[in-house]
Amino acid sequence: MAYVAIASLLQNLEYLLQFPCIILQVKKMQAKTFRDKAFPVMWFLNTNLIYPKDDLEILQKYIENLSLPIAKYVKAVNCNDEVVSQIFEITKSVFGIYRGSQWVSEKVLEMLEQASQISEQVNFIESELNRFIEQTRTKWKTTPCLVVEEVLDILLASHFLMQEITFFHEVIMQTMVLCQNLRFFMTLLGESSNKCHDPQVLRSLENVADRARNFVEDCMIDNPIESEMKYFLDVVNNIATYSLARETNLEKVVKDIFVGQEGVSQYLFQTLEEIHYLKGEIRKRRLSFQLNSDGDVHLAPPYPHLRSFLCFTLGSDFVPDIFFSSLQFKLLRVLDMFFLHFDSFPSQVLELTNLRHLALYVTYRLPISISKLLKLQTLIIHGPWNSRKVEEIQTLSLEYWNMPQLRHLYITVASCLSDPSLKTYILLKQYSKIKPEAARDLQTLSTISFASCKCEIFCAMPHLKKLAICETKQDYSRDSSSDCLNNLIFLQELETLKCSFYLERKRAWRILSWNAIPSGLKQLTLSQSYLPWKNMTFVAKLPNLEVLKLKSYAFQGPEWVPTEAGFCSLKHLLIEESDLVIWEATSNDFPRLQYLILKSCKMLLEIPYSVGAISALQRIELHYCSKSSEISAKNIQDQIDGLDIMIRSD
Repeated sequence: MAYVAIASLLQNLEYLLQFPCIILQVKKMQAKTFRDKAFPVMWFLNTNLIYPKDDLEILQKYIENLSLPIAKYVKAVNCNDEVVSQIFEITKSVFGIYRGSQWVSEKVLEMLEQASQISEQVNFIESELNRFIEQTRTKWKTTPCLVVEEVLDILLASHFLMQEITFFHEVIMQTMVLCQNLRFFMTLLGESSNKCHDPQVLRSLENVADRARNFVEDCMIDNPIESEMKYFLDVVNNIATYSLARETNLEKVVKDIFVGQEGVSQYLFQTLEEIHYLKGEIRKRRLSFQLNSDGDVHLAPPYPHLRSFLCFTLGSDFVPDIFFSSLQFKLLRVLDMFFLHFDSFPSQVLELTNLRHLALYVTYRLPISISKLLKLQTLIIHGPWNSRKVEEIQTLSLEYWNMPQLRHLYITVASCLSDPSLKTYILLKQYSKIKPEAARDLQTLSTISFASCKCEIFCAMPHLKKLAICETKQDYSRDSSSDCLNNLIFLQELETLKCSFYLERKRAWRILSWNAIPSGLKQLTLSQSYLPWKNMTFVAKLPNLEVLKLKSYAFQGPEWVPTEAGFCSLKHLLIEESDLVIWEATSNDFPRLQYLILKSCKMLLEIPYSVGAISALQRIELHYCSKSSEISAKNIQDQIDGLDIMIRSD
């Protein structure tokens, strides 16, 4: 299906986006260093004083290092511990964002904004140094002229650095827009595919999405971006004793995969043009354009019959009254304002009573009155929104149980939901006469805190199919996670569950109420739960489980020995970041397994040889695992004809 192809493409793009983000953060760090070093020089020279030439030459050589590739820069500054520490902190931070529920988040927007700010400061210093050079050339013919050459070298280094910042800033911006487009296309397919009477259009859309997905996957396989990042981190970590066995230029590798001769950016923009055309064939009454400020709004003519509106821009210079009055929305059904930042909730949205899809970037509390949108089917909220107290748990004041058409609720920050209590019901009656029992068809809910796993909340959504929950620091401090998870028993139609725990330094394993997990569950993802492997017995008993993803030490311990046969329906198994050493299994343990994916299982000695007896097995993937496990995977490949093996190693 086209939906699946686009979802896979989006996941790959969000994964790739980490790498330019890391480089931009390091370049931003270098730009800050330039600012701190060059600003005193600028001030000194503009006071018409003679800057010591020897000091300027030393500074010139230091600043020239800032224009070097990152690895050479670290080497050039004599293994500066502070620089090395900052780079590792940057990579840790960016990888942490990627592991979150949404890559395109406020963290990335904040990163871009900070890069823009430091660029403006560097540009100011450059203009002042240029002004000094011009004044010196025209007015002075004596000693100060001797420093012009050094100042020019400083400016040249700055120019190269700013070019890099501008490039990676633009790559991130463009990729974010691509990701946002792809999310909209997924919504479009979910909303419109069944209503489209032209099967040829749908087949064309699926073909376009498949080609794009395959192209990106091939680029990821052919391009050494992962190995280059690993080598770069090794260089940084051992820079004091490292004799560069080969040249490492992470910036060049990232540039090649995005904008090289066969880079993903150009191909994807061509793909988007094709999808835009096909999208128009599916639904004619849609509009998508870019605005930079309120001053540009008047450029868009009024579209009173418009059904869908997306705006791709970054900034917060929009006044709701001007924005909505200029565009004159009347019959709008899809409104995506992720890139529009308002200081407060635009009340005009409440007048769009035909809305089916609404996406917001929220820096404010949502009013209860948003529940007036009774036809809303999908609500996407990109947080965080402001709380009065730092320690206050963010609560979403949405009377979801009184919105009869609401099917999908996505929140990017783990939040608390309001309870359908008597008090809120009385307040809500001011806006609607719908009975509380009317809206019981919510199908997707992501992401809520453990504190929201209440009987009152789950009973208001008995037909929920997909749920993502995340343990917050407040949940962890209350030590009530087990009690909260007991309430999963009220979700008997649940098919997909994602459960992430709060990462505490002591890494204590959690207690899960396995009996409360609905037997109809098909997909389960656990993260940071640090459960003993013996608890896997309970997971194995889930009769309908088809996909199991164990991430970031979901289970902990050196040995996994199943005590009885299980996983009768399991097709997809992922184990990521584990200290597992010995894994014993028989072919009876995974009779229907099709895909086995192991990531960062560096201590695993081997994949159980009996896995080779599973006739349904189609593919084994190993990402940065031990050499012995790679050998065992190749041995299993010899047992099964047509088995696909993919290995990514250091």
